Amino acid sequence: MSFKGFDFNFVVFARMGMKVVAPYLTTDGTAQGYDFFMQSRINQLKVNYWTRTNPTNAFPRPDASLQSFPFASTLGYQNGSFVKMRSINLGYTVPARGLNKAGITSLRVYVNVLNPFVIYSPFVHDGFGPDPEGNGYGGAVSSTAAGGSTGVGGANGVSRQITVNANNPATRSFNLGVQLKF
Repeated sequence: MSFKGFDFNFVVFARMGMKVVAPYLTTDGTAQGYDFFMQSRINQLKVNYWTRTNPTNAFPRPDASLQSFPFASTLGYQNGSFVKMRSINLGYTVPARGLNKAGITSLRVYVNVLNPFVIYSPFVHDGFGPDPEGNGYGGAVSSTAAGGSTGVGGANGVSRQITVNANNPATRSFNLGVQLKF
């Protein structure tokens, strides 16, 4: 869009109807994954797990003493749908009449923001992580924790599933620029 020297554009990116694997919500019977990860409620994800006073079916009570965790493979599969704002650009082109004396044919000043925010994401809304887009393919914690094998393709194709982690969302950057033409 443009109006009287100002220009504005934005890019929205979406993925709908896809599941992602959050390996830290599964377990593989070792000191990794949900059972071990959720032992401390300080600086952890807020997970609605079962207690006697909160009989929910969202997540079972974490217990690091278990060697195997029944039905753990389904815990890691979460709704990976999202709508994200990829970029926002706002610019202003200075009128040429005052620039000619300085030998400048055009001057444009702009601001650009990359990955400013997530518009819609059940994964983020439920508190499972900061970014639902995914940053890996299988193998995190253990591909067997998500119900497959670690081989290429794995059982159920787990090594090809998009995995997400709670520690590294997309980089957000702010850019201020000037375009000069002489």
